[in-house]
Amino acid sequence: MENVRIVLEYLRECEVFYMATEDGTQPRVRPMSGVCVTEGKLCFFMSRDSDLYHEVMVNRRVEISARHPDKS
Repeated sequence: MENVRIVLEYLRECEVFYMATEDGTQPRVRPMSGVCVTEGKLCFFMSRDSDLYHEVMVNRRVEISARHPDKS
């Protein structure tokens, strides 16, 4: 649980991070900022009407990329 909180704090400090998904055979990378912890799991905010949501429902394997203000 402590690791989840560390990641949550890091992403919040970054303010904007990026989620990479797959749309069919094409990669997609989108900026995001909404993240929280629910029941010990990291959760990302997205609209159920968005392409991102549908891509994640088809393939839940995503990648997160972020750049911290300290340049890490």
